[in-house]
Amino acid sequence: MPGRPDGAVHSFRVIPRVSALQIRSRGISRYLEAKVPLYRGYIVGLHDRPIGVFQLDCIDDESAIQSAARLVDSHDLELWQIDRPVARLDARSKQLCKK
Repeated sequence: MPGRPDGAVHSFRVIPRVSALQIRSRGISRYLEAKVPLYRGYIVGLHDRPIGVFQLDCIDDESAIQSAARLVDSHDLELWQIDRPVARLDARSKQLCKK
């Protein structure tokens, strides 16, 4: 196994993703089934058309808005949780419009 220049050798283990159903069937306790809302941010271009998308795993709307606000540059952002609009962040005026 190739190592780093300082002689250290690293090995990586791939951990497969499992669903909540698989976790229950394997007998692993239910506290591992943390439900983290999935948010998507859409970078909005000319004529309000999406030109990019990114995913955020945040605990609630406020933390998702704070995380998305860090990504605003020259384009507006729309933040959605599945099919529910959460907020729109305007790049020019730096204003936030909660939906």
